[in-house]
Amino acid sequence: MPLVRRGWHLDGVAGTIGATAAAAKLLGLEQTQLEHAFGIATGEAAGVQANFDTPSRSFQCGRAAMNGIMAAMLAQRGFTGARDAIEAPDGLLDCYYTPLSPHLVRGGEGGVDEESLFAQLGNPYDVIYPGIALKVYPCELAAHTSIDAILQLVEQYRMNPHQVSSVQVSVTPAVAVLLPYPNPQTGRQAKASLNYLIAVALLHGQPLIDYFTDAAVRDPRIQEVMARVTVAATETSTTLIPRPSSVALTLRDGRVLRHRVEFARGHPELPLTTEELDAKFLYCTRYILPPDHIEGAIDQFRDLEKIQDITALASILGG
Repeated sequence: MPLVRRGWHLDGVAGTIGATAAAAKLLGLEQTQLEHAFGIATGEAAGVQANFDTPSRSFQCGRAAMNGIMAAMLAQRGFTGARDAIEAPDGLLDCYYTPLSPHLVRGGEGGVDEESLFAQLGNPYDVIYPGIALKVYPCELAAHTSIDAILQLVEQYRMNPHQVSSVQVSVTPAVAVLLPYPNPQTGRQAKASLNYLIAVALLHGQPLIDYFTDAAVRDPRIQEVMARVTVAATETSTTLIPRPSSVALTLRDGRVLRHRVEFARGHPELPLTTEELDAKFLYCTRYILPPDHIEGAIDQFRDLEKIQDITALASILGG
């Protein structure tokens, strides 16, 4: 359903409600307590897109999880909120849900048409279809099909950056909006810069955490390769293939190498192997946890649904 987002951050707003539902289920709240928990949570649901290239983006996600847990625990202890705070006039939906289609609004003027909206909830559940996408690279997910495309070209043709005279990348208009920094100035901006990500992939291979620092962005080699990258929003998005990307490398000998990727690695269509998941966790925690804690955490994650008490796992993750 098309929506006008008006600058609010989906993870910060909807994430707070989702975290509340999850925490309430784990705590075993009964119906009235759950309604109060949602009432408490709606007042904490917040976040703006303007923070996307700052640490506040991550903070908004973490705060959503914290607020959800807090709302559920407060409700469990008798604290109350409006039991209809999601759907009531001036509630969460009135504040954040702005449909483009007039028939989804009561009387075409104001208030949400609950019948039209709620008919779509859980139909289907996104965690079932299309499923959960896991990020292989520590950057904006919208760039991953393009990164995969260039990495596959480099691997297939065994080329080096000096052989490439120019790179043309094609993405959908929606993806282009999510990657607004053709010439990033900071490591944060680099995470949402397709030009930078393509240059890193061409020079170094898979983009890793170390490439998202201010110093890495200023690397003259990356800057020189970035100057050869052109991005165009000419791909077409479909329901089945929302973020395709095509990459064309023009070599100095005149050859043009092309590759198109429809689904990024880690997408439900191309799930990661157990070994790939273990490798990513190892890489991300190598400077944080002792080796034996890393191995212990991986072992417990593999049987997470069977764990009755997470105290041991929490201790391992605490270092």
